[in-house]
Amino acid sequence: MAPAWLISITFFCWLPQLLLADIQTGKFASEWMQEYRAGAARFKAIRRNNDSHSIEAVGTKLREMMPWIAKNKLVDKARN
Repeated sequence: MAPAWLISITFFCWLPQLLLADIQTGKFASEWMQEYRAGAARFKAIRRNNDSHSIEAVGTKLREMMPWIAKNKLVDKARN
């Protein structure tokens, strides 16, 4: 049996091709529309999880240290 690290590398090498196939066949769009119509619970959960990630706190602190960024807000947190 192949070692776990080799299986992981093999999976991640094929993952982009699998995702591209889903996009090309329309499967991705179909699943996304179903998710959206159902209230996007999974998508919202992923966003909440990402928002609570420690990198977001670091990013906030770094942006506070760069006042020129606040002048030209790239992301409107009120909308996004």
